[in-house]
Amino acid sequence: MPVYTRVFRSVPLLWTAILIQSLLLVTGGWLFHQQSRRHSLYSVRRDLHLARRAYHHRVDAVRLSMETAATAEDFQTAAARADTSVLIPRLEGIARIANLDFAGVVTPDGRVMCRIHSEIKNGRYPSGRNPAAELALSRGETVAGAVVLDRGILEAENPALAEQARIPVLFSEKGSIPMAVETAGIGISAAVPVMSGGELSGAVYGGVLLNRDEQLPAQIAKVVFETDLQDSGPSGTVAVFLRNLRVAAWPIEGGDRTLGFQMDPDIARRVLVSGETLAGTGITGNEEMISAVHPLTDIFDQRIGMLYVGRRTGR
Repeated sequence: MPVYTRVFRSVPLLWTAILIQSLLLVTGGWLFHQQSRRHSLYSVRRDLHLARRAYHHRVDAVRLSMETAATAEDFQTAAARADTSVLIPRLEGIARIANLDFAGVVTPDGRVMCRIHSEIKNGRYPSGRNPAAELALSRGETVAGAVVLDRGILEAENPALAEQARIPVLFSEKGSIPMAVETAGIGISAAVPVMSGGELSGAVYGGVLLNRDEQLPAQIAKVVFETDLQDSGPSGTVAVFLRNLRVAAWPIEGGDRTLGFQMDPDIARRVLVSGETLAGTGITGNEEMISAVHPLTDIFDQRIGMLYVGRRTGR
């Protein structure tokens, strides 16, 4: 048989072998990609679980600080007598230990008896009632969790908090400019009824503002990215959202330039309206991340924000 005839007949076999090898490579690559994606999704869901635990630990710490005050006999006696000379120093000490941004005591009818970081003007404290304190009085039990604090409440607690809460609202596109300013804040607050001699003397409350807060995102990052914090740069991000607006984040890059971005409307709608917990790519539009996001529910069982964790896919 001539050589050219044998070569000609072997061509289909050669192309068949090449095709089979190509299909094996493509299939193997696809399977590897799917396995890698499943692993990434598992990792980011685990990250979100750890982030939620750290968040609830912060809620519990605020609650415990208020319960400690409410059950102290001298604090109960001072609340019954409206003795602010005892109440204010005690609250200031608790606030330092628990890293609270605000704290106070209200009367049984909800009027402010005293606050830290707030001055009496014209014989009274500025108006602005803490929602956790009002709910604790109406229910007659401890209340703790997320709250939305409007500018009036923040001004009454501490004018510096009202300024801290202000965040320009940005679009997600490159070169975005401020279009509006968010003045409300998302916070963690706890309140406990104070009893003295079997009678209700009022309620003690306290909490933290999460807008521009660095402590909680850093605590979450330490738990979630514990091994990565040893590296030269972070491999992921943590963020807290008020509704669909990013108001706190870790790491803080370039000051607060990472704040003010809005979550993708479709993602925000599924999380805030439908109450879904989501994981996948494309949750943030400004860089390639595999991320997870969970709704934050306030003390009235309303979805008011989101907790977000993300890992860069290239690491």
